[in-house]
Amino acid sequence: MNRKAFFAAVLAVSGAQAHAADIDEGKHLFLFTQTPAGGCLDCHGEAYFADADQRKADSLHTLSGWVQGCNLQFDVGWFPDEEDSVTAYLNQRFYQFDTE
Repeated sequence: MNRKAFFAAVLAVSGAQAHAADIDEGKHLFLFTQTPAGGCLDCHGEAYFADADQRKADSLHTLSGWVQGCNLQFDVGWFPDEEDSVTAYLNQRFYQFDTE
């Protein structure tokens, strides 16, 4: 492995560790964040996630993209680590995608 690749790998790993998801924070953000358009549960109630046919995400990566998209579209104002926390909460609570 050349030096550039080695340092890029080290930075990638350290960056991932710096943004470790906090499931409790994600739950709080998902349940209690309000925007002018409403809260997450106004569009995505428990029934939405309980019905596997209504869920649009088919992987953890896709779920993360949906969270990011809602954050941007509705100007929620979450930082990337908060998006990660919401994704982790939704995955633990409803999806159970492999996180490895």
